[in-house]
Amino acid sequence: MKKHKWAIFLIVLLVLALLGYFVTFTVGFSEIAIVKRFGQAQAPIFGSTSAGLYFKLPPPIETLVRYDGRTFIFDDTFDQVQTEDKQNVLVTVFCAWRIRDPDVFLRSIQSAKPAKEAERRLREAVRSVKQDVVGTHPLGDFLNTDPDKMKLPDIENEMKSGVQSRVEQAYGVQVVALGIKSFGLPQKVTEAVIKSMISERNRYAADFRSRGESDAALIVSQAERDRDQISQFADALASDIRTEGELAAAEYFKVYEKHKELAMLLLELEVLRDSLKGSVIVMTPESHRAAGIFKGGPGLELFTGQATTRPAAEPKDQAKRSQP
Repeated sequence: MKKHKWAIFLIVLLVLALLGYFVTFTVGFSEIAIVKRFGQAQAPIFGSTSAGLYFKLPPPIETLVRYDGRTFIFDDTFDQVQTEDKQNVLVTVFCAWRIRDPDVFLRSIQSAKPAKEAERRLREAVRSVKQDVVGTHPLGDFLNTDPDKMKLPDIENEMKSGVQSRVEQAYGVQVVALGIKSFGLPQKVTEAVIKSMISERNRYAADFRSRGESDAALIVSQAERDRDQISQFADALASDIRTEGELAAAEYFKVYEKHKELAMLLLELEVLRDSLKGSVIVMTPESHRAAGIFKGGPGLELFTGQATTRPAAEPKDQAKRSQP
């Protein structure tokens, strides 16, 4: 009897477990779940906002479909594309996407591996849009010595908008991000671009040299003008000083005209002063005319051998006082 009870208990437990398995399900944080009732999809459950335990009717009344709600990323192939100015370029594009409308995704992607199938279709859309967008831009929008003339962000936005418009309504997916991962040039185009860049750099260098020479000429010209102005000012100032000196000298010359002997004496003293600077010189009237000033003095007679001594004359007042 006890064995039958245990068997019944185990059977009931197994039935409850199976029933719980068929009528309950959990939705993880990174999942999207859709319950189909008699083949009709019900409201999707997004695990990012409503993760947890849910109930449903057992199959075949209701069935459960799960999708990965995370963001997927893939790289496009390194294709050769032609620009607007007929230049061949090699472009690789990356794309990040996720399921946005599970109902549309469920109806449009009928595959055992829906994520793989959706990525395949996205690759086709990305490749087509890439060719269209690159074909509307010249090479200078991708490569340019002037960063302000490059339009990579605008080109990436055009690609993203183009792909989004193709896949959102058709497959129920959202393009989270799309951009150019790598950009290259074929060998022939690379050589042509290098030559063009060298030519452009040489043109810039010639322009800078021309500007430098022009600025240098302006600086030299300004310096010469300043020099001439300073020289003219100095000449004018020197002329004024010279005129003042000549006027002052003329006044002295008038005095010298009246007293010629005094003028000659002063001139001889000046010559003598210049001759005696920094040295000891023995002068005679025969060797230096200025020595004649001291003619008859005792110091000079010592050198000529004619030194004499005579008493000094008494002052007239003293002579008068000494008379009886």
